[in-house]
Amino acid sequence: MNNRQYYEVYENINFAIAREKQLKGGNRKSKLELIELNNPDWQDLYYCILD
Repeated sequence: MNNRQYYEVYENINFAIAREKQLKGGNRKSKLELIELNNPDWQDLYYCILD
């Protein structure tokens, strides 16, 4: 599962960087739970990001 199936949008780059560091510091289980909560079917979100 190398595809990224989750994303967040931030207006402020500093908030985005802080959140990225928080997520990177988490364990795999919590990351998978976050994906499952927001994208339970593991849909490819590439085109959603472009809109």
